[in-house]
Amino acid sequence: MALGLGINHSVTDYALGWEPTDNNPSIGTIKLFLKNDTNISTNAWLDEIDSDGDFIQNELGRQASLSGGGLNFDGVNDMYEREETLIFSGNTPLTIAFVFSPSAGLTGQNIFQSEQGNSRISITNYGVNSILHFESDGLVTTFTWGRNIATEMQYIIILKSDNGSMVAYNNQHGDAVVGNSPNENPFSVKYMGFGNSSYFPGIIYEVFMIAGSPINGNYHNSIKNYLNYKFNLIGV
Repeated sequence: MALGLGINHSVTDYALGWEPTDNNPSIGTIKLFLKNDTNISTNAWLDEIDSDGDFIQNELGRQASLSGGGLNFDGVNDMYEREETLIFSGNTPLTIAFVFSPSAGLTGQNIFQSEQGNSRISITNYGVNSILHFESDGLVTTFTWGRNIATEMQYIIILKSDNGSMVAYNNQHGDAVVGNSPNENPFSVKYMGFGNSSYFPGIIYEVFMIAGSPINGNYHNSIKNYLNYKFNLIGV
């Protein structure tokens, strides 16, 4: 299936044969899948997994535009709300992966946030570094790369083990330096593109979140291979 990105690879072409919807108990259970170029419009991006998990925006002036099979957020007031909050318990192994291309001037904008505002994922360029903040029920784990997040299409993978230890990977910069891990607090998602009066500027192309997923090299490589091949990206 063509994805509107100059790509014509089928799922069966992906290295290692892995895709987010694989139902393998040793890998985990997918809880959210906003699939590129699938069930998406300016007023809603439908979750491929949960009929109550769609991200909705009915207010015309706050809808993102379609771009590259994803949503292009203006960084001013575009945002989407999930029909039901997605909740991961503190001791649940967790994988979060998203493909995005931010606009210039990242200063801590939230990509995902809970309804109460105490769980979030945000990115900022600070000096020569880039920092990803992963907040779970008020506890913030930081992931730092030694270069700024650029505006090209890229992805970030966040992995959390059952004991709360965490790692993060960006295909442009590699593995991050982790601060304040382990993080055993619960994590939840209600909003996309918004949080604490902060709006994300840029395109989100695909998102998936998997519960019960392990931290190991083979699993990590399967995710990277899937994203590299599907979106024609290169990992470091």
